Amino acid sequence: MPSNAVMSARPEIEPQRVLLFQSTSIFETYGGIEYYLDDFSELCASEWGPQSVRALVPQRGKSTEERRDYSKIDIPYSSLGILRKVQNRFSPSFLRAALAEIRRERPTLLIAGHVSLAPLVWLVSRLTSVPYVTFAYGIEVWGDLWPQDDWALRQGRGIVSISDWTRNILIQRGFNRSQIALLHPQLPRAFHGVPLVEPQGKPHTTLLTVSRLEAGEQYKGHDDVLRALAQLAPGIRSGIRYIIQGDGSDRARLQTLCTELGITSMVEFRGAVKDRSELESVYREADIFVMPSKFGKWQGKWRGEGFGIVYLEAAAFGLPSIAYDCGGVTDIITNGQDGVLVPPNEIGELSKAIGNLATDREKRGALGRAAYQHTMDRFTQSAIREEFLKVFSDLDLTGNV
Repeated sequence: MPSNAVMSARPEIEPQRVLLFQSTSIFETYGGIEYYLDDFSELCASEWGPQSVRALVPQRGKSTEERRDYSKIDIPYSSLGILRKVQNRFSPSFLRAALAEIRRERPTLLIAGHVSLAPLVWLVSRLTSVPYVTFAYGIEVWGDLWPQDDWALRQGRGIVSISDWTRNILIQRGFNRSQIALLHPQLPRAFHGVPLVEPQGKPHTTLLTVSRLEAGEQYKGHDDVLRALAQLAPGIRSGIRYIIQGDGSDRARLQTLCTELGITSMVEFRGAVKDRSELESVYREADIFVMPSKFGKWQGKWRGEGFGIVYLEAAAFGLPSIAYDCGGVTDIITNGQDGVLVPPNEIGELSKAIGNLATDREKRGALGRAAYQHTMDRFTQSAIREEFLKVFSDLDLTGNV
């Protein structure tokens, strides 16, 4: 955390009145982007008051109402396939609601919560002369954008990236570094202040992966972990169990792969959880978190982690992580200090890393404690607040649109 001297030297930040455009809502869909935007809105409300941020959110079906310190405005949306896709990019009711909010509340800043909304937000900005910025997460801005999305991303006053990895890709694509501010996701509040409990003697070393098991998300690396386990010497393998927490369309294929590799007895598939608070018990069971997500483009789409909040969650429980040395996880883990980063796609190296940590309790304890400390120092709400304030000092939000 910055010292008082550093904090006092920070230029005074002009209070903002923010109108946030969301393509999905945390009140209906619990995912990384939704949590990120919710945390951002709560920071605005905490810093400048509850009326400083208002969020326009699609309303599809029945939402789960939860109290927030900021205001949300529900916009009725369809749940039908093709209409839903159209509305995700442009909805007349969304536009009307935005213009009405601007007339009533007079925000100083518009935020496109996803690049797919950037053209709409650009239009609103042109009609109202209110500047806008766009949030950038990962695969959606790494390349192959719709021309109108790429154009609108470049027209705003700036971009707020969730990781250095994504920021560097944008710079490689020709964006100006000075126009890209950094605001990492924060450790979920439910995991702040979790006491670090030293693991007791167990009959097995437990590995854990937490992620959806969708056929379109095979970049998460479950296959590689399974193949890495199969390469371990029988004596090491017998002392390991592997929990896969999550569910989806790819589960059956992964179970078949376990059978083919002869490791079915080592692997336990568990269902999905409803929210983060349900994860505490499974993190407590584990000794090592492993999720070797890959980065790149295949089958015509970009794949990879823009950040990887699960690595923070694992660290909050004192678990060291093993991951591939690519993607947003490189913002979180320093190899050999608070986790292990393996060259991407090197299954032999992944197997070696798993075997080394599984058989060295002292080493994984040291890495786990370091991961815990780094996360509590760097990614809790108070630390992210400093990044949040820096965003508004780094980006030029003044002047005419």
